[in-house]
Amino acid sequence: MTKQNKIFLLYIKIPSNKLNSEGFFMPKISSTNNKALIISFFLRGVITSVITLFLFNALFSLIFLKFDLSLNIIKYLSLFIIGSAAALTSYISLIGFKNNLIFLSVISVMPLLLYSLINLLILKTDIKVFLIKIILIVIISIIVPVLKSLKKR
Repeated sequence: MTKQNKIFLLYIKIPSNKLNSEGFFMPKISSTNNKALIISFFLRGVITSVITLFLFNALFSLIFLKFDLSLNIIKYLSLFIIGSAAALTSYISLIGFKNNLIFLSVISVMPLLLYSLINLLILKTDIKVFLIKIILIVIISIIVPVLKSLKKR
């Protein structure tokens, strides 16, 4: 073979007949698989958010009723509930993905941000608590994929 028939890339010899119009390194992605994957990701994030919020709220409501706790703690407990829901939603939504984990994780917790915004508007909660919730959700949604990628190594 002559040099015209070979491509040298990082000392790896790749025959030129392996390169086609689709490209050697990046195969075409089927659009039908993409749509199903996006819908699955979106539904998994929404369903996980709803279930975790419902379960954590029900659990801590039961604890408040059983132990007759003060209602002043609810602000701080809501931070724990939303943080736990963000962690679980991020972790479950990222199952099956290998790339862009941080971006996908932040997108997957959007229903939680919407939930916090609705709480602010309807229940007239404190704006400081709302801002802390947003920061907490975003930070946790960044930490979870980082820990998940470190765990793979």
